[in-house]
Amino acid sequence: MNECTFPVREAPKVSVIIPIYNRARELPACLDSVLSQSLYAIEVICIDDGSPDWAWAVLEHYQRKDGRVRVCRQPNGGVSAARNRAMRLATGRCLAFMDPDDTYPHREALAALYAALVASGLPIAKGATEIASQNACAGVRVVRPLPGAGVHDVADVLDCYMFGSCLYDRAWLLEKGIVFPPLCYYEDPPFLARALLAARRYVVVDAIVYHYSGAHDPDWRRDDWRPFRDYCLGLAEIERLVRRHKLTLRQEGARATFAHAEWNQNFVALRDVVFGFPEFNALLEACPEADAAAIKARVGRILPPPRKSVRRRALRALRRVLRDCLPYGLVKRWLRKRHGLDLP
Repeated sequence: MNECTFPVREAPKVSVIIPIYNRARELPACLDSVLSQSLYAIEVICIDDGSPDWAWAVLEHYQRKDGRVRVCRQPNGGVSAARNRAMRLATGRCLAFMDPDDTYPHREALAALYAALVASGLPIAKGATEIASQNACAGVRVVRPLPGAGVHDVADVLDCYMFGSCLYDRAWLLEKGIVFPPLCYYEDPPFLARALLAARRYVVVDAIVYHYSGAHDPDWRRDDWRPFRDYCLGLAEIERLVRRHKLTLRQEGARATFAHAEWNQNFVALRDVVFGFPEFNALLEACPEADAAAIKARVGRILPPPRKSVRRRALRALRRVLRDCLPYGLVKRWLRKRHGLDLP
């Protein structure tokens, strides 16, 4: 399955890239906010990344409704692969990235970013992000502020969160070879960090230009370790860049992230597995020695030996995780020797 439908049109000023997987319900609000922008000369490149829901039908409807929408369908390859493909297909002068459950908070968001980028002559323009609050009070919002309007140097501080609040010069990105890393989670901070370090200077718009819903954050309660492992790889990349360029992070580093993370019961029960993940060890190697020691001590402290019932459930989850990469007999012997449990 590899379908692309692109109507012919003049070159747009901005290409908005939206990868879609299992977000058909939220997709209309996202597309409506993009298509209602006052900057009309845009194209919206939507990549259906093998979504099993009705997202493709929604995309075809919007393409018939508005000729600025370009749709493409491919087998599931992850959000990074979808965005990288859309970057190659884009024709606009600038690129904007959006997740299908996020929106632009007002009609002038793209216009403000585009005007600032063109006027400054810099390859990146960045605005503030409105973050949906987890507070029980409906409508409460938390705004992620910026250092202030104007031109800023990356040497001052590196702020590599909220890549959706940025506008990027497309030709410059392609020239520098900056693409999304092969991760399914936490892939955007390394992308933005590489772009900012390559640009060295960027312009800030004194306006909220992006609404982040947070609905696509990883669900740490599932018996799926891919989010955690990708999270470690992304954090490791940020730590390496910060140490190599001797920068200060505006957001939290790996040490602070682990200090307040809310681990679920499966994580608590499988601490030995966590320490055995090569991605987790890669993160420890990328961090300064003091931070790595603090992370290991923190993980060891917040992961006490679980109750037997919790351990049994967790070990069964481990068996499901490992059954595709290790012989079941080997896993069963390890469980019996290490934990004294005989699983069916």
